[in-house]
Amino acid sequence: MKITKQKLRRIIREAIDKSTMPAREFQTHPPWGPIQGKWRPKGGITVEFDNEYVTFPEGGFKGQDELAAEVAPRAEWDDDFDKMGMYAAMALAKNYGVTTVTDAEQPGKSWSIGEFITHLQKIASEAW
Repeated sequence: MKITKQKLRRIIREAIDKSTMPAREFQTHPPWGPIQGKWRPKGGITVEFDNEYVTFPEGGFKGQDELAAEVAPRAEWDDDFDKMGMYAAMALAKNYGVTTVTDAEQPGKSWSIGEFITHLQKIASEAW
């Protein structure tokens, strides 16, 4: 079988492309879930609620009102800080893969995201 230089170059180019394919896929599609234009690891994230903000482990923070607006219209929670926190926790669970929540006002205590949402629902229902 006769192989021309052009065929050999094509074979080599294809072999290189195939060998570097996983690295390229990882660069464009890391094994994490897309979250509103950002890539965050799925699950296992612990965040801290602090008055009006939620602090992420990498040091970033987001307002509870911004998070609540991702899952519920402002009219449902605008005058109720507890409901806003509940909807913010729902957004964290749904859009950010958060599994554990801590509260700055209660150091050392943590909740699963489901327990925290239930806790805030109870507080919101008792307030009215």
